[in-house]
Amino acid sequence: MPSSPVNEIIRGYIEEVRTYIPSLTGGLETLKKSPGQHDVLEELHRLVHTIKGASLMVGIPGLSHIALQMETFLSDILGKKMNLTPAAIQVMARTVDRFGAYCDGLTGPGVRPRDMLRSTVLEYRRLRGLPETEDGDALQSVITGIPETEGGSDLATAGEMTEEVPEVPDEEMQSPSPAETASRVTMIPPEMPDILPELLESFYEEAKEHLEDLDGLFNALETRITAPGNISPEVKEILRRIRRAVHTLKGAAAVIGLSNVSAWGHTMEDFLDWLYEEAQKISPDTVALLMESGDLLTRIISSPADPQSTRSGELKKRYEEIMGETAPPAPEPAVCPPLSGERALSAPLPDPDIFARHSQTLRVGTERVDDLVNLAGELIIVASAFDQQVSAFTDSLNELDMARNRIRDVARNMEVNYEVKALEGLRGDGIAPAPPPEAPAEESEFEDFDTLELDRYSELSLIIRTLNESAIDVGAIYSRLTNLHSDVEGHFNRQRVLLSELQDKMMQVRMLPMSTLSNRLRRTVREVSKRLGKKIRLTIVGEEIELDRMIWDKLTDPLMHLLRNAADHGIEPPETRREKGKPPMATLTLSASREGNQVVIRVSDDGAGLDYKTIRRKAMKAGFLDKSTKTSEKELAPLIFKPGFSTRDTISEVSGRGVGMDVVRENIHELKGTVRVASRPDRGTQFTIRIPLTLAAVRALLFTVGERPFAVALTEVREILRIEPENRIPHPRRAIRVGNEILRVRSLKQILGMGRDGDGASAIPLHAIVLVLETDGNREAFEIDGLIGQREIVIKSTGTHLRYVRGISGVTIIGDGSVVPILNIPELTGDADRLSAGAEDHFETPEAAISPERPLSIMIVDDSVSIRQVVSRLIEEQGWEALTAKDGIDALEKLRDSTPGLILLDIEMPRMNGYEFLSAMRSDPEYRDIPVIMLTSRATAKHREKALSLGASGFMVKPYNENEFINLILTLTE
Repeated sequence: MPSSPVNEIIRGYIEEVRTYIPSLTGGLETLKKSPGQHDVLEELHRLVHTIKGASLMVGIPGLSHIALQMETFLSDILGKKMNLTPAAIQVMARTVDRFGAYCDGLTGPGVRPRDMLRSTVLEYRRLRGLPETEDGDALQSVITGIPETEGGSDLATAGEMTEEVPEVPDEEMQSPSPAETASRVTMIPPEMPDILPELLESFYEEAKEHLEDLDGLFNALETRITAPGNISPEVKEILRRIRRAVHTLKGAAAVIGLSNVSAWGHTMEDFLDWLYEEAQKISPDTVALLMESGDLLTRIISSPADPQSTRSGELKKRYEEIMGETAPPAPEPAVCPPLSGERALSAPLPDPDIFARHSQTLRVGTERVDDLVNLAGELIIVASAFDQQVSAFTDSLNELDMARNRIRDVARNMEVNYEVKALEGLRGDGIAPAPPPEAPAEESEFEDFDTLELDRYSELSLIIRTLNESAIDVGAIYSRLTNLHSDVEGHFNRQRVLLSELQDKMMQVRMLPMSTLSNRLRRTVREVSKRLGKKIRLTIVGEEIELDRMIWDKLTDPLMHLLRNAADHGIEPPETRREKGKPPMATLTLSASREGNQVVIRVSDDGAGLDYKTIRRKAMKAGFLDKSTKTSEKELAPLIFKPGFSTRDTISEVSGRGVGMDVVRENIHELKGTVRVASRPDRGTQFTIRIPLTLAAVRALLFTVGERPFAVALTEVREILRIEPENRIPHPRRAIRVGNEILRVRSLKQILGMGRDGDGASAIPLHAIVLVLETDGNREAFEIDGLIGQREIVIKSTGTHLRYVRGISGVTIIGDGSVVPILNIPELTGDADRLSAGAEDHFETPEAAISPERPLSIMIVDDSVSIRQVVSRLIEEQGWEALTAKDGIDALEKLRDSTPGLILLDIEMPRMNGYEFLSAMRSDPEYRDIPVIMLTSRATAKHREKALSLGASGFMVKPYNENEFINLILTLTE
């Protein structure tokens, strides 16, 4: 039975939450070491806020409320209301654990959200020092509307649940401060006419965050302004942040239809504009007025049916008195249906079920894992040094054995020769041997003994005896050292095995399988095939192949580009496939495997193959080829990687802009990888991507070229041989016979630029050492100077400053401290370019991929989630495609992946505002022609003129008239 759309949404969202968890855990680990890092706190707050809001939107209220507890606590820390203590970090770490447990339960046996939320609430209440006697009321208000169980068989219906909101007496909603509203009320009104519940839900979640920020900013302002004085830069920055929060609240309320909120926000913003842009001084009275204004904004948000006209009129008069002029009139407040509902935001204790389930799990920051991996690598390097010392020890033992043998031989020769001389004196010629010159005088008393009757020992005899004894002693030392060496080598071999296993285990900790990308890739192919009206089956092989997460992140975009391009360019429509005798259902295959120190990824299809005629025609038109130049298919294929090159005559969502394949090549080259393409007419196209592993231990062969050490992965080495007359081929001179194959021999010294120009052309000298290497089925022979041997090495990155050294996939450090480059042979010899040209050529062209019909793509750039949702809904109702970005930086990054037909742009946003984004975009020739509509609540002529001067194509003020808005878009995109 197919999954419901809700089911798919929730499953996709669960995967999204899981991607946030490592960042959350790493941030908490960083704070544990350095609690004062404000940017880390803000990033944690942002991620938890995202989980809280998105969980509620997709229908997982329990997870949303758990995240809300942590978000509120982080807001209080940022607002200096709470201190970041080790206990607080532990509580937040357990909350992050609950995020993972909740996701696991939803996709597995199920989860009990009330129990989990109850523990969470109690834990944060204890951190805040709140009384236990009030726990019952706090828990009751929080868990109302939360189901007893979620997940498992309930997943298909998850997201369809509605939350009941308890009625709250009016007196309890009279005058809460922004902090009280933020910390104890999740404002979820009942159904309101003409306003979608999910939009209200999203607005109130967003409003809570801004009210929290306002409360902290007001407090900061009150602390700094204790007497009238000039507005310092620090105070000016606080005013800017207050103005931005009010501005965002006002705009979001206007879009939703909460006119009272928008009207008062507009009035308050005018006063803030004057304070920020024109005022020179500020007093405690002004700060008190701002705080009263914030209180009124909170009350209006809590009860938009009450216009609060009396109070707002009083505050406006005070504005006028301070500004010395009439404040701009605010729009008449409209009466909205009353809102009610209150939900306590308390805090939690550990959930025993979760801790039982995760008792064997230890969460650590990624930076700690990186440190351990690096240490494991360093241990292997140290072991390599030890290995070298053991080898030196072995050589010393051999020399000792040779010295022992020499001493023994000298002693034996001396002894034999001396005895021969002595026996010669006993011959019958009557000539007695002359007495030794140093014979002791006392020997005269033994003169009556014959030589054969009594041995006489001269000093020479004693020397000979000493030599014999020394030989025996050296032999004994040699035996003991040999036994010691044997023991040490045995221990070292066991250590080497353990270090290798440690390295592998540590690498696995931070590595992810390709299966983590499978769902996204399959969804991409499904969407593209549906839009193109094609039937495509994606087969993924080798999902278990693991790579560092950073590498997968870099590879995701290239893989999606290749799959979309294969679906759009390579695979024919079903009717065409039938005419060719192919099955209507096309096959796309994505396979991954590990070969030596590389991961090989292949993307292949059974489509039409490359259209070389069109590639040649388009290349000539674009100026990439001269019409008089003859080019082979292998030379044509690399042109599809050229920026701006496209084989399409018309631009669609899928292709035609000439971007995409250049991004594929750029991302792969950043990883020091290579691309190879093979294509056959009507048989299909295959891309082969090779990515070298980094920070991994592999067996490698070390050798010397020009007295310098280099390394290649041992799995690439097929043979090592010396040039003999029988295997040297005279013509051509630099070739050898290996079995039944004749291979050209290249000089690595010349390739590396270490030899004279003629070195590579001369005949191969006899007895030269040749390596026969094989990569991707290609066997090549290389002349080297000498062999060092095989070693266990740790592959290290060359760093950002040496990232693009051609032919070097990394480096390693050997025992003596030498840095040894690891060669990337295809790239070094220029075969990488030839391979990217393709054995039989390359695939087609650019970009993202979708349909021949061309729905208009519109990017909405706004920091308000509610506005992005409302505008996206309107865009999609017109049959257009909505893309979203949360600020200018985010929009610039997304432009690299997809170029929209039009951009809707807010002015005031974090990191990069609308003016800065527009200026940056217009300076890039690739994007300067995209029409831009400024969609803002800033209605002054100054803002309009600034936008138009920077190249905006249109200007709309929130809230907008939908018909005028749509007509403007149509006018700019016709």
